[in-house]
Amino acid sequence: MPLSLAERFEIAWTSIGGTNSKRIFNLVKANYDQGRYYHNWQHITNFFDYKEAFIPHIESSAEFDLAIFFHDVVYVPGAEDNEMKSIDFFVDCCQNVNTQSIERVKQFIVATITHTSDDQEIQYMVDMDLAGLAADVPIFDQTVRDLHKEFSMYAWDEFVQGQYQYLLRFVERESIYFTDEFRNALEDKALKNIERLGRGDVE
Repeated sequence: MPLSLAERFEIAWTSIGGTNSKRIFNLVKANYDQGRYYHNWQHITNFFDYKEAFIPHIESSAEFDLAIFFHDVVYVPGAEDNEMKSIDFFVDCCQNVNTQSIERVKQFIVATITHTSDDQEIQYMVDMDLAGLAADVPIFDQTVRDLHKEFSMYAWDEFVQGQYQYLLRFVERESIYFTDEFRNALEDKALKNIERLGRGDVE
């Protein structure tokens, strides 16, 4: 039977020396449950689903799992320091955690700012953060609508074109996904969804 997210968190947290696992888990989850439409608890659940679907053969580190939990724990739409504030939140929770693990989790989270890394384990996390681009059309379109709810200060057409321009930087690099597992499974679908977005076919 698959582990619950609470169980995953406790295993990872205690393995790096963390204490008060249940309290910290509840703090983290509460942040994701605060009226978000996309960057919510389902976003975290999706990460672990991607791990099981695409890289079940990879035994990831505790730091990898904790970076998933903490990477969007602080999120204000449009803010440029969400990841750095998420790191601060993580560090504030880290009584008795070894310095090496703290620094490693920080490396994972920082990589989600630029979505680039030369470190293969971090590349898996970057790829998971972009995996939603390759969702089936109805799910992709719902994701765009959910993101627009978080950026409701923009008109729909303006938001869609802004998202398209943002995503072009991934299209223009050698490939959207760094790792073979994600590239082979998702690259073509992601490119098609981004093309649809650029044409204004998402409603």
